[in-house]
Amino acid sequence: MRLLRIAFASILACDANPEPAPAPVPAIVAVPHAALVADAFQDAQKKTAEVEAIQIHQACELYMLRKPDACPTSVADLVSSGMLAAARKDPWGGKYEIVCAPDGRVAVVSGGPDRTPKTDDDIVHRSEP
Repeated sequence: MRLLRIAFASILACDANPEPAPAPVPAIVAVPHAALVADAFQDAQKKTAEVEAIQIHQACELYMLRKPDACPTSVADLVSSGMLAAARKDPWGGKYEIVCAPDGRVAVVSGGPDRTPKTDDDIVHRSEP
């Protein structure tokens, strides 16, 4: 019974000196932060794809230095020849494609966020002419 009186007294004390309720945070404030995080994540994915395309391109150049009459047709060719340690997929789960031109130039292509080749969001690293 004594505990009940103490609990009741503390409730009355809280009601007598109520603390101001925190101001409600509008839900719209959280949306821009989520959008910023999503944009930063997409930017990081694109940068990752660009860096990996450069690394794969460098492995292609090394491959062609060692095999002057050949051009790798896939990342698997680079792995099997020891030019890359492991096969890689782009940040969106697609494969990097290697395109060899008749003039000896090479391009490494990722389908980008939409995972579709030959669209505006592709990540491409190619040899200088």
